[in-house]
Amino acid sequence: RVLFRSRPRDGRTYEVAEVSKRIKSIARKTGVTMIVLAQLSREAEREKDALPRLSQIADSTQIERDADVALLLHRSRDEARGRALLMLAKQRNGSCGNIDVWYEGPFTRFEDRRVELE
Repeated sequence: RVLFRSRPRDGRTYEVAEVSKRIKSIARKTGVTMIVLAQLSREAEREKDALPRLSQIADSTQIERDADVALLLHRSRDEARGRALLMLAKQRNGSCGNIDVWYEGPFTRFEDRRVELE
């Protein structure tokens, strides 16, 4: 089933916002957790070693508004593996914070290695 059909006059931001609203609606109706992946805007790349922010989600702040939980990942692009930061940037029913994780580039995998990192 098609979630959304764009019209030529609609901009990308509008399209992303509509899809986000529909995904949120489906999640509420079905009671199923939905995971949405979003790319950060180019603004995030201009700031070397700066941590990502929710406001940098590309094309839409609607994703930020609709999300119950928002996670952001940050790692060094220069290393194939190493420490990374998982940031719990938004949580409607709880606290936010950061978690140190381990990045395995060859597998594109993030692991909880708190015992090994300490």
